[in-house]
Amino acid sequence: SCLLVFVLRRDVTQEPKGRLAAWSSSAFFPSWEANDEGAARVPTRIRPHEFQLLAPGWSDRELATIAKIVAAEQRLRSGVPKVLSDASGAATPFDAAGAAGAATAVAEPANFRFAHKKTYATSEPIKAAMFLQQFFGGKADSSPFQHHCRGKNGTSLEQPESKNVYWPATKEQPRGFTVHFVRNPHKAPQKQRMNASDLGLWVEKWRGNFSAINRFDQYMDNHLGLVFDSLDPLVDIWRTADVPFICRTWCCGPGMPQFPLHCPGLIPNVAYCEQGCYVEAPHGIIVEALCGLEGYNASRKCLTKVEPERMKIFDPCTDK
Repeated sequence: SCLLVFVLRRDVTQEPKGRLAAWSSSAFFPSWEANDEGAARVPTRIRPHEFQLLAPGWSDRELATIAKIVAAEQRLRSGVPKVLSDASGAATPFDAAGAAGAATAVAEPANFRFAHKKTYATSEPIKAAMFLQQFFGGKADSSPFQHHCRGKNGTSLEQPESKNVYWPATKEQPRGFTVHFVRNPHKAPQKQRMNASDLGLWVEKWRGNFSAINRFDQYMDNHLGLVFDSLDPLVDIWRTADVPFICRTWCCGPGMPQFPLHCPGLIPNVAYCEQGCYVEAPHGIIVEALCGLEGYNASRKCLTKVEPERMKIFDPCTDK
């Protein structure tokens, strides 16, 4: 466990004792002085009486400990020698264990490389994978391998199942992309209460034909977004197969029926024009196809086969 403490400094020369004065976040960083050689700058003026906790009743010794922690953090960020000041203002060495712990806290972050996959829990992974192959242009893996559990668990529960869908490498996604569908009936909570597979089935039943009522629900906020140069070919495929879908946009500009008097909040938007169509894969899983991220004109051209009255603008203040 750890204790998070907020420390602030007051200007004791400007305020009578016992009253809060002008506070400054700069108190997190102690004063700096050059050493005798003038080569390095080290914190040497940590004075506990200049610090006051938000909660009263802490001793000067506790304040001095907190001040040392603050100074250590600043030293590590600034690359100064391992020198701290004690409560009296004298310089004292910082112990190696403390330095190691603080160094861990400010370690350089890992470098992000690329997005590899998105995993969904579903009661029918193979069916879900074939759905994305048919309606989103992916390629389902052809491996027949599946895990088969033996013994008591092999007969009392469903067998695990998984299936991948792959999209090829592109300029923007040079290593391609994978969607992984999985059913894990042997993992908690198994069948004791609603599990991940059951939840997807429930959401699918509750949602119904969302295309007929053109409604966006909260569960749709958990989704994967795949970008295409145009959504018109996908719309043709969905309609031919009678796949429910709805489309939304953040745009509100010239040429749209909502512009200018019915833009959400009466605020036109031609700068950020992400738009996309939402489709439900088995079971209860939403996948969004997007296009036109380059700007307003691009968004208006990449999706032309959805009637203007059905292309609703995102508005968090409505139930649609």
